[in-house]
Amino acid sequence: MSDLAHDIREYKKTPRSTAVTWALVIGLVLFAVVSLKMFAASRDASKKPTTKSTPKPVVTVSTATADYTTIPDTVVATGTVAAIDPLEVGAEVNGLKVEQVNVEEGDRVYPGQVLAVLNRSLLEAQLRQAQARLRSSQAQVSRAIQPNRPQDLLSLQAAYEQARAQTTQERANLRQAQVNLASSQKTAERYNKVLDEGFVTIQEASDRQAEVDRNHQLVNAARQRLQASEFASEQARQRLLLGRAGGRSEDVDIARASSDEIAGMISMIEAQLEQTVIRAPDSGLVLKRDVHLGEISSSSKAMFTLARRGEMELQAQVPQADLLKMREGQQARISSAGKPSGGRIWRVSPQVESSSRLGTARIKLDPGSTLRPGMFAEARVDVGDHRALTVPAESVLGEGGDYFVFKLDGTTVVRTRVTTGVRTNRRVEITEGLKANESVAVAGARFLADGDKVRIEEK
Repeated sequence: MSDLAHDIREYKKTPRSTAVTWALVIGLVLFAVVSLKMFAASRDASKKPTTKSTPKPVVTVSTATADYTTIPDTVVATGTVAAIDPLEVGAEVNGLKVEQVNVEEGDRVYPGQVLAVLNRSLLEAQLRQAQARLRSSQAQVSRAIQPNRPQDLLSLQAAYEQARAQTTQERANLRQAQVNLASSQKTAERYNKVLDEGFVTIQEASDRQAEVDRNHQLVNAARQRLQASEFASEQARQRLLLGRAGGRSEDVDIARASSDEIAGMISMIEAQLEQTVIRAPDSGLVLKRDVHLGEISSSSKAMFTLARRGEMELQAQVPQADLLKMREGQQARISSAGKPSGGRIWRVSPQVESSSRLGTARIKLDPGSTLRPGMFAEARVDVGDHRALTVPAESVLGEGGDYFVFKLDGTTVVRTRVTTGVRTNRRVEITEGLKANESVAVAGARFLADGDKVRIEEK
């Protein structure tokens, strides 16, 4: 080791070794500087942020702002179509065979039109039998009445005829007195009219009025005489009747009661014969025919069901809060299975079901409606209007029972869930999810996704 150190010291002492040493030092310094610069450049490059390409807009949309507008309050209700006044028509006579059926379901009928006819042969036979019994009973009544002697009856008949003649004369006297009274009244009126003009004296006018008073008295007297004469005539008639009724009164009463009973039976059979013809009680539409030829009639079964005058209604079930807004006469828009119809409210239920909290609004369908009884239908009734935050209907989209809009944040759209209220053909009420003056995508909204960049169509 000592030898090596000695050699080095000896080497350094020479001029050539000194030059080599300085060259080596300078090279090491240059290498270090270059290495430091390269390290710094690589570090700066690693710190420099990576640039991303800006996404291009995917679709062009038109926009609108949420603002407050006046929209109608619309009550939406559903229910079943039914006849306003259904009529069940059937037979009132039991046990008769149906011989004719003259109408079918869907036919329109007028009042009194014959719908069906029952066999009446049995009733006609019973009627003939009862009529024969009535003739026999009337003969029994005549036999029970034993007339008085002919001369007595003639005397009573003469007295009755004389009383009638007197009554006729008194009636004529009364009419004459009434004519005289009317004539005197007219004369008195004429005298009173010309009295002020001096054509007659007060005495003459008073005489005419006195004549009117006398004629009044004559009319009253004639009326009293007529009443007395009529009373006397009635007494003479009663005496004649008593004279002719010579049999025992109890026998006559029994015979007459039997005759009246048979007459009542005849009236009942005639009524039943009339009931064998089934007639329409009013004009209407035949909804149901439940009778066939050869059936036996029964008063407990309806043969036909009619809609009186063909009038139909929608019996709409309405929540209690909406029921309070509905009034008779309000117009309604009705639809069922894509078939529109019009109508108006004609009755609103006076009570609400305690279990369901629903009431019934009866909506009369317009004439010519194609809806039929039993169909399920929806009615929309405008009950007023109110101010609400709305957006165009085209901007509100639905998915899985939820509704949303694409709200604009600059040129980026944000899918925003909203709660809707009243809908019209052009606007939708927004109750939650948006504020006034916020912009939403309208045309092209259904092609967007959350976070998309859009190009806004210039208005």
